[in-house]
Amino acid sequence: MYTVAGQARICATGTAALNQAFHADSVAIIGASSQPGKLGNTVVAMMLQSGFAGRIVPVNRTGAQVLGLPTYERLLDVPHAIDVAVILVPAEHMMDALVECAAKGVGVVAAMTSGFSEAGPTGRELQGALERLLRTASFRLLGPNCEGFVFPGRGNFLTFSPMAMGAIAGPIGVVAQSGAISGAIVNRLGRMGLGISALVTTGNECDITAIDALEWFAADATTTTVVCYLEQIREPARFIAAARAMMGHKALVIQKPGRGRAASEAVTTHTGAIAGDDRVVDGVFEEFQIVRAVDHVTAVDAAAVLSRQRRLRGLRVGIVSIAGGLAVEACDLCEAAGFDVPAFDDDTQAKIRTALPYFAAVRNPVDLTGFALGSPSLFSDVIGTVLEHGGVDALIVVITFSHQAGFADVLLDAANSDLPVLVVWTAPETLTPEPLAAFKRAAFPVFDSPARAVSGLRALARFSGLL
Repeated sequence: MYTVAGQARICATGTAALNQAFHADSVAIIGASSQPGKLGNTVVAMMLQSGFAGRIVPVNRTGAQVLGLPTYERLLDVPHAIDVAVILVPAEHMMDALVECAAKGVGVVAAMTSGFSEAGPTGRELQGALERLLRTASFRLLGPNCEGFVFPGRGNFLTFSPMAMGAIAGPIGVVAQSGAISGAIVNRLGRMGLGISALVTTGNECDITAIDALEWFAADATTTTVVCYLEQIREPARFIAAARAMMGHKALVIQKPGRGRAASEAVTTHTGAIAGDDRVVDGVFEEFQIVRAVDHVTAVDAAAVLSRQRRLRGLRVGIVSIAGGLAVEACDLCEAAGFDVPAFDDDTQAKIRTALPYFAAVRNPVDLTGFALGSPSLFSDVIGTVLEHGGVDALIVVITFSHQAGFADVLLDAANSDLPVLVVWTAPETLTPEPLAAFKRAAFPVFDSPARAVSGLRALARFSGLL
């Protein structure tokens, strides 16, 4: 039996432990490897590439040098203090590593090792032993079966997921009980130019939980929006308290799988969690204006819109497009989602009409037709008229393609309006690199389809207490 001899558990709270981990000055990677492709090599490489300014200490029983860094055979051989230890050794050796962490006085351990409750009877037995050890441990543990954490503000990329590499500092917090989902979320945000305050993956949650991470984000001044992947909400009372603390000033987006039988069973074999009653989950989410995302793509779209920190005053939507078919598609999607697409009054239609050819539609949605592709200023005039006189609460603008960065300038200027402005740009970066690069530099999200924009707008309506 593994124990930490004679100690009562006196250690940091979950939020304090996360703060210590994010601001670590020295990190040990137990199970570091000199072999490219091994997780123990990848973690060290990512810390070096991310520009981590603290000490990176590889620990490997062979003592082989790792990526030019001096390596120690045992953690206890390290001559200086260690703030955070990452464990990548096989499950059957992890207890020995944890005993060394306790003896060394490590504050936080990230256990990336798999093979615990998610892995059948043998794994559940190992997790039981781990939980017994943690009752007397002086450190806090993230995991096991997690992918670590990322704190871009200090170049602290303690993860083996290349999907997180390149993440920049920003206002969106990410917490997930799945490393793969969290990587997909962070990567999609990055492609929009949106940064994260931190990423926390919690895995099996033997100790530090997603609720600890939510509490950290609730208190963090730089975080305005939190996006989560939660297979189970293990501490309902703490979850509700964290949601209540964010309600009204920080947006909370959650992808909560397990609606169906097959998904519930898959959850159990993934992180060892048991999905809760979905009707109760929906009721709690509605009460606290939590956006429930059906998948990680809609979660990202919701977070992207919410991170702009706008509010909806009502459900009336204006649509301006250079393509009639996409305008009709956006109109249908808005009405199906509970929004109104009202006809503009006669004066507004007349103002719009003066700038357009006779065959353009001006009622709402506005179809500028391809005529507008050569004139960013015309685009600006129509958008300005709709925002000022259209009697709408939000605007969706749809563009198929344009090589002119001037269109991005027009839309970024319009986005300074008090009303939310969502941009659909259907052309890929390969066809229109300049304007899309301008959006990314401004950390302004654009969507490649009306459906994604409307999904984000619906999230904003939930956060604003309208849906």
